Amino acid sequence: MSTPRQCFYIPVDALTEHGYVPSLVTESEPGHTPLSGNGAGSAPWYWGGDYDAARRVCIEQNARLGIDEAAAAAIVASSMAAGR
Repeated sequence: MSTPRQCFYIPVDALTEHGYVPSLVTESEPGHTPLSGNGAGSAPWYWGGDYDAARRVCIEQNARLGIDEAAAAAIVASSMAAGR
């Protein structure tokens, strides 16, 4: 069995006073995990003050994982379908 793919995603409602908080999405698993920090002293990740800037960072970070825009869209769609 292969490991499900993962990608970064910017929910449109993830805007905070500091910028957009990205989420991690796992293929065929419902939902997403905001990168909001974990543990004492940690802070959320912020990927841009406007949606277009955050999306550019998201695309770049996914590319570093070997995930292009089409693959990321498929991963997100599979996650949404799993949540139904």
